[in-house]
Amino acid sequence: MVRIIATGLKAPESPKPLPDGSVLVVEMARGTLSRVTPDGLVHVVANLGGTPNGVAPGPDGTAYVCNSGGLIFKPAGDLMVFSGNNPDAVGLIQRVDLKTGAFSTLYSEAGGIKLQGPNDIVFDPRGGFWFTAARMPHPNGTDRGAVFFATVDGNNIRRVAWLAGSNGIGLSPDNKTLYVIGSGHLWGFTVENPGRLAAGANGEPEPRMLYDAAGQYGFDSMAVDSAGNAVIGALGRGDVATLPREGQLITISPEGKLLESAAMPDRFVTNVGFGGKGLKTAYVSLTTTGRLAAISWPRPGLKLAY
Repeated sequence: MVRIIATGLKAPESPKPLPDGSVLVVEMARGTLSRVTPDGLVHVVANLGGTPNGVAPGPDGTAYVCNSGGLIFKPAGDLMVFSGNNPDAVGLIQRVDLKTGAFSTLYSEAGGIKLQGPNDIVFDPRGGFWFTAARMPHPNGTDRGAVFFATVDGNNIRRVAWLAGSNGIGLSPDNKTLYVIGSGHLWGFTVENPGRLAAGANGEPEPRMLYDAAGQYGFDSMAVDSAGNAVIGALGRGDVATLPREGQLITISPEGKLLESAAMPDRFVTNVGFGGKGLKTAYVSLTTTGRLAAISWPRPGLKLAY
């Protein structure tokens, strides 16, 4: 049974439950990092500007935000609909003090190239973080998605892989596989060392395709459960006017097997985070209808690094 925890959010994404029972979300169309309390009240933690669309709790009472800067949302009746990208926007990685709301820019470029479309983020146990960027200039002259690794001191950021349509990202329980969603597929990279992916024959990391959505859904972002399964927010395909009313949470095993799907009351089910007793509650961002939902989950989620 799906429970609606909060309403009135402006294109929420990336729910991250906190130990006190509240849930962090970014509101893409509002430009904020917000906190939803257990009684459903929404409090703005920081007015970040741009379009933040990924957040991860970090060390020392902080949160780290992927701010794409350039996603465009437009109201359509009671819905908030994604309508494109601002090509001139500059992406940011922002650090937020969760106690005071003070925030700063940690990274805005990598190797002298401006970040474009930072999307989702996950910490490893040593305190570094992986993140995706949807659009980065490729040497062949095209824009292509990419995966990055960075440190919280603001002194180390580097691209570690190219991947078209890079979006959701997560780590397996043993931290040996980096899951990344790209262009409707779930991919797995082998983590060789902290911050390093195993390279293929051409010197670049070569992911293995774990699952192809085959045009049925647009995969967005994910969380990983304690068994190493990727639980993915899935969007319907096609024009917004013709999308199915119910998006899905889709669970893919580490071997690439479709385990289950759970219908959710929104066309754009963008992300999920595990919290509650035993990490057996899935908190889900319902983006077009501006709601945070919760559903009991059959397996516990994977505890995040922070």
